[in-house]
Amino acid sequence: MNELTDEILMFRVKSGYLDYMADLFLKYSNHILNYFCYMTGKIEDSKDLTQDLFLRLIKYRKSFDPEKSFKSWIFQIAKNIFIDYSKSMHHNCAGYENLGSIDKDEAEKNNFHGNDSLLYYSISRLPDEYRELLILGKFHGLKYKDLAELFFTTESAVKKKMLRALNKLREIYFKTENNSGNEL
Repeated sequence: MNELTDEILMFRVKSGYLDYMADLFLKYSNHILNYFCYMTGKIEDSKDLTQDLFLRLIKYRKSFDPEKSFKSWIFQIAKNIFIDYSKSMHHNCAGYENLGSIDKDEAEKNNFHGNDSLLYYSISRLPDEYRELLILGKFHGLKYKDLAELFFTTESAVKKKMLRALNKLREIYFKTENNSGNEL
């Protein structure tokens, strides 16, 4: 028996068969939680945002276009939720400029050690636009075409920006590694 594609599962959810949302939740909940963790740097907020995302998927299921990529659609919703979160953090004056930034204690608390901790720390120091592009493209496997659609730009612009993001990450990573002796 063939496994149903994400688009078919979501089409069935859109048609009112909400039980299929469980399959999508099982497949995507960790990816979405990971995305929010990298973007916010806060695990508890990320859990709340992940829950909000799946509630929105159900609420806005009628807007899904089965001719388009489900993965792009779900991450577009995640991106919108993060934008709302960022605005609320800015409105509450709770360190908006440092969204996603973590320190040594936070990295260790989330069980990132050694090079993983250094990478997580370095990614958290990237500007939001670079961090988000790297997370979606390199960690979640969105294709340049999907990223271009998500960011309302061209594939070549995404490729150039990805290269700049990787270079900036490399710079932060090695600067941090050299300054800390590989200890965060």
